[in-house]
Amino acid sequence: MRFVGTCRAAALLWALAASSVAHAQGEDTQAAQTLVNEAAQHFRAGEHEAALKALRTAAPLAERSQPTALPTIRFNIARCLEELERWEEALEAYEAYNALPDQQHRKQRAWAAMQALEKKVYGAVAVTCTPGGALVRLVERAEDVRPCPARFEKVKVGPHTVRVEHPGAPPAEVEVTVEAGATATAQVALEAEVAPPVLTPVTDGRVAPPPSSPWPWVVIGSGVAVAGGGAVLTFLAMDARDEAEAVPPGTAQDDAVDLFEQRRTLSYVAYGVGGAAVVTGIVLLFVGGDDDPQASVAPGGPLGVTLRW
Repeated sequence: MRFVGTCRAAALLWALAASSVAHAQGEDTQAAQTLVNEAAQHFRAGEHEAALKALRTAAPLAERSQPTALPTIRFNIARCLEELERWEEALEAYEAYNALPDQQHRKQRAWAAMQALEKKVYGAVAVTCTPGGALVRLVERAEDVRPCPARFEKVKVGPHTVRVEHPGAPPAEVEVTVEAGATATAQVALEAEVAPPVLTPVTDGRVAPPPSSPWPWVVIGSGVAVAGGGAVLTFLAMDARDEAEAVPPGTAQDDAVDLFEQRRTLSYVAYGVGGAAVVTGIVLLFVGGDDDPQASVAPGGPLGVTLRW
């Protein structure tokens, strides 16, 4: 009998707790609905700041008591921010809304709004470099290192620092200013490091001209030409990507994405081949000379020998 009584008491306590939770959820639902109604009135009256405040207060209440209403609330929060011309916050709010399931017509409106907002929040940076084979990055994106030429998308409006590095030259930094919906360009010419002076042996009192061969320059020129083709393919790939982002999901977007990936892959191949050719030509320049073991340093000059720098 004591066990039965204990079970009945426990069941009564659970019933009371469930009733209290249901009552609290009901109060939250009613409060959230009241706030949403107020927000709708403010929005129709053009009072977007007041509507935003009411919706942000209603969001946690709906999340606790009626989660199915949360997508609509988040969608309208983004609309209020858009009307207030707080573009970056509006874009973040649409992204938060997209994380939730909702009706397709609202998803399509959010997608179109995000495409327009990205052009107001972001720009792009395009960088070209000489000589070829350099690596480039935006200072605030330290991990995003790319072969030059390079294009950075979704860069926030304002000043940015472009850093270019090359094994044969000191690093260089260039300041660019990104405007909404536009591409800022940077052309960076690196200064080669000064090589130490080289002593050239002389014979019969005359300086022997260093032997030269055209092949290293032919190889270097070919490498630069191939790398230039890679740059053209890079810009064509960027055009294909922009086209893919500009069309709704579907066959046309899939074709544009495939074209972008093909061009990007070909550009990487061109950079690799061109860079290898340039490095090979440079190596030939340094090791291609013929040493003459019979040459001697001629006497004369202020130091007793004739030197060629």
